[in-house]
Amino acid sequence: MKSITTQIRELLLAQGADLVGFGDLSEVKEAGFPCGISIGIKLPKPIAGEIEDGPTADYYKAYHDINARLNDLASTAADYLMAAGYKALANTTENVVKLPENRTQLPHKTVAVRSALGWIGKSNLLITPQYGGAVRLSSVLTDAPLETASRQVAPLCGDCEICRLVCPAQAILGNHWCPESDRDDMFRMKACEETANRLSDENFGVPDATICGICFANCPFTKRYLNSAGAHVE
Repeated sequence: MKSITTQIRELLLAQGADLVGFGDLSEVKEAGFPCGISIGIKLPKPIAGEIEDGPTADYYKAYHDINARLNDLASTAADYLMAAGYKALANTTENVVKLPENRTQLPHKTVAVRSALGWIGKSNLLITPQYGGAVRLSSVLTDAPLETASRQVAPLCGDCEICRLVCPAQAILGNHWCPESDRDDMFRMKACEETANRLSDENFGVPDATICGICFANCPFTKRYLNSAGAHVE
């Protein structure tokens, strides 16, 4: 019989996930569960490729469409686990615990890093080997005995500072992330949000949108995904 880890991975991939990982959250007090499932959906190449200079209406639509798909995937996984007798919480947009200053109690990227899907780049975003930063995330928390990642992905940003140099808000500080890093060590959130609002208003008429994408669209790992012949790059 297949393990519960294999069952969940196959279920999510069959339902449209592009990335699935399992992380040990036993040392993450904010999680409240010992294990996490990280789920990723890549941004389509045509959309990711057109936001090098700023957000577009197509990106805005895809952003929300992918978030809705991720909510469905997380709920599907949680329902499956609960039907199997385990506790589970889908970290959907409705269930994410929000804190002041646009922070969340348990960021999806924390689960993703512990699930070995990628690393936190200087942009303060998850960077994956397959899709660079062109990926949206969700997560599921559970007490199921999952087979979690044995080690995390080593950061590969090195001396690269492209994300910092292209950021129109000068919000990226260019520091390397470590587990003890605070967001303020990496990133000026207020400057990012204000610039994203302005660009969204100028580019597609939605002044309260806080999406931009310039930093990850110009990331070399995203470029490798965009320039790849197939849909998947190892």
